[in-house]
Amino acid sequence: MEATDLGVPVRTPDGRLLFVFGDTFEEARVGGGWWRSPVALYGRFDGPGRPVVWTGAVGGRHAKQLWPYDHDNPDYSTVLPSDVITLGDTMYLHVMVNKGLGNVVRTEI
Repeated sequence: MEATDLGVPVRTPDGRLLFVFGDTFEEARVGGGWWRSPVALYGRFDGPGRPVVWTGAVGGRHAKQLWPYDHDNPDYSTVLPSDVITLGDTMYLHVMVNKGLGNVVRTEI
């Protein structure tokens, strides 16, 4: 994963740090192959002035799209994360379903 957008950081119920990202590509440019969204990475943060260290990806070795759908289908182009809500041991992802840049078709949890 070389390029992504719209990161939502959250602490998981078991204490890990999770980042959910929007449009993600394998090359460092928009449209740079293997388009997926949303994806999620686990990370570790050791304090101010230190970088986040990625420790894993949801879906295995590489960050995979969290649920299957075709991008640029007749109804919408992409699904972007907007928030994560944690209630007890359950995490809910709030997303914007978009048809093109800036055109939200609907939101979902």
